[in-house]
Amino acid sequence: MSSAAQVPEGTKPKKPIWKRWWFWVAAVIVIAIGANMGGGSDTTDTASTQATSSAPAPESATTPSASSPAPAPSTSAPAPPAAPETQEATAGQEQALRKAEDYLDLTGFSRLGLIEQLSSPYGDQFSVEDATYAVDNVGADWNAEAAEKAEDYLELTSFSRAGLIEQLSSEYGDRFTVAEAEYGVTQAGL
Repeated sequence: MSSAAQVPEGTKPKKPIWKRWWFWVAAVIVIAIGANMGGGSDTTDTASTQATSSAPAPESATTPSASSPAPAPSTSAPAPPAAPETQEATAGQEQALRKAEDYLDLTGFSRLGLIEQLSSPYGDQFSVEDATYAVDNVGADWNAEAAEKAEDYLELTSFSRAGLIEQLSSEYGDRFTVAEAEYGVTQAGL
């Protein structure tokens, strides 16, 4: 009888480290910290650059001058804008949505944190538009996500109530809103 291969009766064999929940929580935290330290401002700059480059021309450039005659009023009602729910998602949006679901199954994320993870050059490298589409359509309850994340933190280490709220709501932490962080901390028992 080999003692190295046998597990004593009444004890459970230990799971490999990569099958333990805390290993994956730590991995996500390390990735998030790396994204924030290694270029988190780049994604913000990219998002603002993309938003400004696709912005319509200022209204003053298309407004008729005072000397021009005013256009005749239209007798037909303007067509209502197309509902976003009826538009079919692109392949990139579908992939980003699947990845967002995977992340939310793994651990708690804030809306902004998940967009950043999906669009970060150190994360999944989806476009900001695809990441935002995914996060807005994943159907997450952000209060519940904050509670899950608060519980994960409390299983790893000790926090004061104020310290955990700060960790959850900080731009260098998880980026929940203060209200979501307070809800999550309360639900976690602090």
